[in-house]
Amino acid sequence: MSKSSISAKIRDLMPEAIVAVSEGNMRFTIRQLFYKVRELYLKRYPNEPFFGDNAKRSEQGYDTFTQDFIPSYEKKYGKIEGMIRENGEGQKPETVEVTA
Repeated sequence: MSKSSISAKIRDLMPEAIVAVSEGNMRFTIRQLFYKVRELYLKRYPNEPFFGDNAKRSEQGYDTFTQDFIPSYEKKYGKIEGMIRENGEGQKPETVEVTA
């Protein structure tokens, strides 16, 4: 399965995942959102791979979600309200701001 078809399915799950992790109005981390999206995806598509399932490195799925999927999603739908970002998560590597 291509990364783009996985992304399309995840995009459809995002509103449900955001409501679940935010409990309607609370702040949440990008990692919490990743795990909720993964949980919903694997329940809905149990026989289909998720980001990084065949990766050599366990964090590759998380990296794909935070560095590729989230920036693309937010470019199309706007910033995800209430999501806490740490250390440049949810940004393309070339856009991460370094502060001293």
